Amino acid sequence: MKTLEQAFNDRNKKLNKIEKLKKSRKPQEAFSKIEEYAKNGYDSIPKEDLDFFLKSYGIYKRKKPNSMMMRIRIPNGKLVSYQAETIGELAKRYGNDYMDITTRMQIQLRYLKIEDIPKILENLDSIGISPFQTGVDNIRNIVTDPLNSVAKDSLISTDDIVEKIQNIFLKNKDWISVLPRKFNIGFNGSFSNRANIFGHDLGFALAQKDGEFGFNIYLGGKVGVTAKKSNFFVKTDDEIIEFFTVLINIFKDYGFRDNRNKNRLHFLIQAVGLENFENAIREKSYMNFKTAGITLVSLEPLNTEFIELKNGKFAKLVIVPSGLFSGSDLIEAGKVAEKFGGEIRFSYQQNVYIVGVEKNTPFSKYDNFNSPYFQNMVACAGIEDCPFGVIPNKPDAIEMANYLQSHIPISADSQVSFHWSACPKGCGIHGFGDIGFEGAKVKVDGKMEFGVHILLGGKLSGEGKEGHKVLRSIPLVDSKYYVEELMVIYKNLKKDGESFSKFEDRVFSKYSTGALEFVLRLSQKFPLLSENLISENPKSSKNEVFEIFDFGVKIYHKISGENPYSQVNNFTSTLRHFPPILKVSFGKILSKMVERDFSKRYQVFSEITVDLESL
Repeated sequence: MKTLEQAFNDRNKKLNKIEKLKKSRKPQEAFSKIEEYAKNGYDSIPKEDLDFFLKSYGIYKRKKPNSMMMRIRIPNGKLVSYQAETIGELAKRYGNDYMDITTRMQIQLRYLKIEDIPKILENLDSIGISPFQTGVDNIRNIVTDPLNSVAKDSLISTDDIVEKIQNIFLKNKDWISVLPRKFNIGFNGSFSNRANIFGHDLGFALAQKDGEFGFNIYLGGKVGVTAKKSNFFVKTDDEIIEFFTVLINIFKDYGFRDNRNKNRLHFLIQAVGLENFENAIREKSYMNFKTAGITLVSLEPLNTEFIELKNGKFAKLVIVPSGLFSGSDLIEAGKVAEKFGGEIRFSYQQNVYIVGVEKNTPFSKYDNFNSPYFQNMVACAGIEDCPFGVIPNKPDAIEMANYLQSHIPISADSQVSFHWSACPKGCGIHGFGDIGFEGAKVKVDGKMEFGVHILLGGKLSGEGKEGHKVLRSIPLVDSKYYVEELMVIYKNLKKDGESFSKFEDRVFSKYSTGALEFVLRLSQKFPLLSENLISENPKSSKNEVFEIFDFGVKIYHKISGENPYSQVNNFTSTLRHFPPILKVSFGKILSKMVERDFSKRYQVFSEITVDLESL
């Protein structure tokens, strides 16, 4: 505990402005005036209530005056038909029939007016649903496996324990916006990672210890950081609740309150070290927690249209591109579920499962999206609906999926995930996608335009992994062409039934980031030259100097049919046989890739990239 106290004292000498605001008044004061604000109009709401306090209750201002958004907490991501009907009707009546499905298995209603907020809250309360604590410094909606307890690979049902934990803090005035920053929790009691379990502040991942099933605990996940495996194993509800209670109180009491950009749990653990943090938990708890077991979350989620369940019935996966849903759609999904005595479940991938149906049950409006390019798409709100958004985002994700489906169709047994975040905050969890996109601004011909950074190599299986940036500041309008090249390579070299994630492990991971960037950039300048540069068994061992030479030899052979040094003539004299356009534009670059004198050869791909982009 002394280490925690020291870190707390070092980092909290000066409070940030939000912490000062929280000391000035309680969120409850703002919420108690909702009726008054609704009566007196949008302009009567104080700025601090719009900017912070009302967000504690899931009520957000949007860019246009009196255009509000409400984020609705959906426990375990589950709705029964009457709940779906009520929420759907609210969207139709007050929110232009629009709703988003979020990456925390929630619903967002948009285009609301302040005068309608009390009525909406009253209706939600009548069906046991609440928007409370879905924003700012609160414990957010707990993410679970949407097929928890019903899927064949689901071993531990987490519904009850999630409800018990939620009952501790939800609508409890002692827990409303008292944390240093937001706190995300996830439970995954299945072999498949359908809960993005390694991306939360606190993740409970299916594990085995001494012949018993329980959970290993992962700590400190956030955008850009995969949660670390701690040395704890918990099994019973009492153990889980005790661990959560001790941890959340430590975070509340010792978390940093200076720089809001560095106040998540990750930074506290980073400051004191994971072992010291674990010791503090053991010191604070009355329980003697077991040490970690073997994590069993190792399978990639199966995203077929119909998934057979333990009871012989099916879950119908409804692909909702970018999570763009509607009240009418939700009502219809509720009717389908009710017909079979089932329920609706949302996924962190912004899709819908209708659980308990018969095989081949239709949901016609969305059935056409059941293709590899749409099945694993995640996209947060963009510039239209989020003040932090840098690019439109949702429409960009849909446009790219349509483009890829049209230009490079892949087999139904292929699986690839696209995760889009409109800004670095990462609400689209872009780091965990097979291919991730982070919104950015790019200067093109002296003007600022929409752009993206493109990431590769994110993982949900195993113990998770954040992707790395292979392309930075690409104009958004061009991004689909770079991704098309990735998909061409995947399609040509993949094995039957091989997901992009496994393909990345087998092929792309054998190349340096610089090598992959070079191939992608070359494909935009000289498409024929980039073909077949990537192979399944490169001999260069991610050493850029060797990769450069290897690529150079392949390109030279592609053009001339010869090895650059197989003849008596040197490379320069043989260059005269090149087509004129290649000789002029690419000849100098190629000569430096295969230069006999090692000291005159390119040493890193960034040197080639600069020369290539200047052509």
